[in-house]
Amino acid sequence: MATRTAPCVPWLTVTIDDVEQQQIRDLLRELRVAEAWMDQDLPQVENRSALWMDNQRTHPYDVSQGITHAITVAVDHLHAMRMSLTGAGPDRIDLHAHAPFTLLRAALENTCTALWIAGAPSRGERILRRLRLQAKSLKHYEQMLNDQGVDCTTEVAARRDQLQQVADTNGISAATLNTQLKPTEILKTVGQQLCDEPDDKKLVWQLWSLCSAFAHGDWWVMPLLDNEILGPVSPGVSLVRQTAPTQLVLDTTRAILRLANESRAHYARLSMHHLGP
Repeated sequence: MATRTAPCVPWLTVTIDDVEQQQIRDLLRELRVAEAWMDQDLPQVENRSALWMDNQRTHPYDVSQGITHAITVAVDHLHAMRMSLTGAGPDRIDLHAHAPFTLLRAALENTCTALWIAGAPSRGERILRRLRLQAKSLKHYEQMLNDQGVDCTTEVAARRDQLQQVADTNGISAATLNTQLKPTEILKTVGQQLCDEPDDKKLVWQLWSLCSAFAHGDWWVMPLLDNEILGPVSPGVSLVRQTAPTQLVLDTTRAILRLANESRAHYARLSMHHLGP
C-alpha cells in the first residue's frame, strides 16, 4: 500500500488511487540510480587530462576535488530521498509533503555547483570558480568560529594567505577571489550554460526557488499541495488535510536527476586524457 502523509493530522494516512500509485512506483524507479551511484566511484583523473592540468595550478585546492565533492554531496541527498520513501511497514510507502523538496533542493544546489565549475568555458574560469568556492567556505568557517567566541585570527589568516598565493599564481586578485558568491549566482549561471532559449535559462533557478519555498514552509506553495477540506472549525476557518503533490515531486526529481547525470558526464569528460584543455 502506498500512502501520503498528512502533516496537519500526524496520525492520518491516505490510501491513494491507481494514478498516484504508479507515480510513486515511477519515483522509486527513478531514484534507484542514486543507490547505484552510492556504490560507484567517479573516474580517476588521468595524467595530462584537463582536470589534471587544472590541479597542477590549484593544489591543494584541486579543481577535480571541488567537482567530485559537490557530486558526492548531491548523491548523498538523492539517496536520502530514496530511503525516505521506505514506510513504517513492509507493505507501506510514505511520501512526505514538504521534506522531499528539502532533500531535492540540497541535491540541486550541489549538482549545480559541480556543473558551475565543470561547465566553465575555460581553464582560467574553472580555476577561478574553484578558488572562489574555497574562499566562500573559509569565510563561513571564520564566521562560525567568531560567533562561538573562538579566536581564529591566526589560523584563518594563514589559510587565507595560502589561498591567495594560489590565486596570485593564476592572476586572480584578492578582490576577485573574495567577491561574494551566492547560490543564486551559481544556479543562474548553470541555467545560462545549459539552455539556449532565453526563457529556459531561468528554469534551474526557478526549480531551486520552488524547492526552497517548500523547505521553508512558504505559504504561497500551499495551493500546490493536494488539499482536502475536512470541515469548518470556526467562521471562515476550515480544517484542511494536506498531502504530498506526488506528480510535482516526481517531475522535480526527474529534472534534478537529469542535471546530476550531466554533472557526472562533464566530470568524466574533463578527467580523460585525450580531451586536452
